[in-house]
Amino acid sequence: MSNKGLARRVVDLAKARGAATVRCDHTSVLRWLAGEQPRPPVPELIASVLGDALGRPVPEIELGMTPSDLPADLGLHLPTVWADTVAISTALWRADVQRRRFLVNAAFAAAAMPASALRWLTSPPASAPTGNGPVRVGHADIEAIRELTLSYRELDNQLGGGRLRAVILSYLDDHVSHLLINGSYREETGRQLAAACGELSQLAGWVAYDSGKHGVAQRYLTQALAYARHAGDHALGAEILAAQAPGPLPIPVRRGHRPVPRRPGRRAQARISDTAQAPTKLGAKRRLVADSAAEIEVAPSGVSPGIC
Repeated sequence: MSNKGLARRVVDLAKARGAATVRCDHTSVLRWLAGEQPRPPVPELIASVLGDALGRPVPEIELGMTPSDLPADLGLHLPTVWADTVAISTALWRADVQRRRFLVNAAFAAAAMPASALRWLTSPPASAPTGNGPVRVGHADIEAIRELTLSYRELDNQLGGGRLRAVILSYLDDHVSHLLINGSYREETGRQLAAACGELSQLAGWVAYDSGKHGVAQRYLTQALAYARHAGDHALGAEILAAQAPGPLPIPVRRGHRPVPRRPGRRAQARISDTAQAPTKLGAKRRLVADSAAEIEVAPSGVSPGIC
């Protein structure tokens, strides 16, 4: 089917369904192929035309187009219920894999971060995450996520530039989503799973930032904050909030480079999943910052930390 043929069939189907105002041509098809998200009902029409041509149903999500139940602000708000956290984060990973246009062009939303921070600080304690799916989640599954997160972090520190973004995203969408959606686990295992997902989502946020996708990075860090809350991992939550929080505090600026957001967990390879050890590990991080003070300059006080 040519581009012109597809456009003509979409227009014809629209007229048959009473949507005579729909207009598209072969240049519209080229834009769709480049990732443009047409307005409803065009995605549904395209899916119907292609489904008829292929002889099988073609969902809009298979075309990389946003169905009506997937909001453009997906992932920007902090969920407080475990089921919502799983649904939002897994939908975000899938939409990112499929390069949905609302994510490809996502900009940093300055107003969303304070609202999420306030919600994290003032909401009642999160209920323990549990799952009743058919797939049993055990210690080995969680350790696999942790070990891969550590390996990805080490490789990212060596390679930089977001080169591992596609690999991390694929693992989140293919493997971690499967455990979250179909997993069976009780409270203690659920908290450990949430902590592992929080650390990996945080890393995914940083590599998205390295790739220049600041709006996408913000969404990953917001969901990492949600996982930290469900895990009861206050140290990880504070680390994420500190990395995004605006304010008058100076931030490190390497000589000859532009300001970069603080990344408290990038130099430390040990995980901070045990809240009881948080004071000791936070103290170690302060020493790391102090040790590196001689190697960096301090940005003017007018520069605010965070992703911007």
